[in-house]
Amino acid sequence: MNDQEKNPDFCLPRAVQKGFQKFVLQYNREFDLAAPFLIGMVCLSIRPQSIVLLAFYRVISTAFFTIFLLRVFYILFC
Repeated sequence: MNDQEKNPDFCLPRAVQKGFQKFVLQYNREFDLAAPFLIGMVCLSIRPQSIVLLAFYRVISTAFFTIFLLRVFYILFC
């Protein structure tokens, strides 16, 4: 009996289920996945007086959020 027969309300495609399971397992093994996200959040929360520093922190936070998203997509689809 497959997953859909056991629980008819649970009708995600098999690839999505496998990808999510792979993501959760990978995330449990590697806690460094959250590091770019946290660094990006810290950079977003800093409010310097200088417009140059503000722009610098925005660029840094965008870079770290991009790294985080790339890691998530890599784990899900590779």
